[in-house]
Amino acid sequence: MSFTLIILLFFFLFIVGVSCLIYRKQYNLLIFGVGIPTLLVVAVITAFFFFMSYQPKPNNLDVTVAKEGNHYVAKGKWYKPLEYYRFSTDYVVFTLPKGQEVTNFNRKRYKDVNEMDNKMIKQEVLDWIKKPLSKNEHHQVEDIEAHKNFTFSFDLPEGVSLKDVSITYVHAHSEPMDSMTYWAKTIEK
Repeated sequence: MSFTLIILLFFFLFIVGVSCLIYRKQYNLLIFGVGIPTLLVVAVITAFFFFMSYQPKPNNLDVTVAKEGNHYVAKGKWYKPLEYYRFSTDYVVFTLPKGQEVTNFNRKRYKDVNEMDNKMIKQEVLDWIKKPLSKNEHHQVEDIEAHKNFTFSFDLPEGVSLKDVSITYVHAHSEPMDSMTYWAKTIEK
């Protein structure tokens, strides 16, 4: 956004400077009649390409996990704004010992999550991750609404410590008329 404003300011100052140097009204009319509409078209095209190409990177996200008894609380913060064409939910993938499940997973969910084919999307996330599993591991995928600041909490089963679990945050990006793209960040414990 600031890039677009800098370009607009530059063109505006250029037009004003040129018009101050030219004394004839016919040139001023030409500059303001053609220059400003051209400036607006260039600004709109620049803004369109900027907003279509912007995507946050994994290093723009910071997630910390804190233990409170047998309960774990993860707090996340984006250091740069989220993109305009993000998918409404992101995903948290737990890699756990086989037969174990994360319980009491509390988070803010997207309001229309029940209208989505969430099972298919979770399977697509698992297929995308392609994280090699041993015979004694499995994945559990949970959705979470994408926000600048977010919190989720969970409980681990008896006998499973946080060292036995891998937690991955998966961000989904969905441009109009295009398939979803993902990136993942392993949450450090």
